[in-house]
Amino acid sequence: WDPINVGEDLAIVEYEDYVELVVNNLHNRELLTHCLQDILINKLNLEYDFSNEHHSLDLESIVNRLINLYNDLNINNQ
Repeated sequence: WDPINVGEDLAIVEYEDYVELVVNNLHNRELLTHCLQDILINKLNLEYDFSNEHHSLDLESIVNRLINLYNDLNINNQ
């Protein structure tokens, strides 16, 4: 996830502060969505519009990918 398009190498450092927030919310789709919205709006100061379908679909895609990864890791670790 690179919402400000800093590139993969810089993204590792740029978003490091948000990893714990995201991981702590992976167990719940709604909480994860709110967490990512908060990061976009309040931490990265991006213009995220809840009513913008494109914004919502992009965020939903990221939420789905993160939850799928979380579920895959949990299944493989059992």
